[in-house]
Amino acid sequence: MGDLDILIEEEDSEKARNVMEVLGYRTDHFNVNHHDHYSKGGYLVVELHRMLFVTESDSFPFFKDIWERVLPDEKSAGVYRLSHEDFYLFMNAHFEKHFHGRGSGIRSIMDFAIFLDAFGDSLDWAYIYRELTKLGLS
Repeated sequence: MGDLDILIEEEDSEKARNVMEVLGYRTDHFNVNHHDHYSKGGYLVVELHRMLFVTESDSFPFFKDIWERVLPDEKSAGVYRLSHEDFYLFMNAHFEKHFHGRGSGIRSIMDFAIFLDAFGDSLDWAYIYRELTKLGLS
């Protein structure tokens, strides 16, 4: 994993910043673009996203209403997650952004390998292929 991406509500960004700093993270970027960037120990990076993609991204229309598709986490009250299928779609769109923007390396490939090893057999591939086509990533 190259970094940890967490989606937060826009209005919670200042509160989240305070929590991250109390936990010992350094604020590298705050209120710049679509996510805030925190690091700790020189190797741990957390990005708190207010939205998953900038409005200029080809992927923005697909993900702009992502809060309508999140699922409550069974183990943690107040925590939501994407379905495995929607997370896989995000991984693909995020990889595409890096691949065409600044490049991408082995960590992204390993993220896919680990994810597919864990969840590949249980994914709704018909849904994924249909949505990848909408994203222009098929």
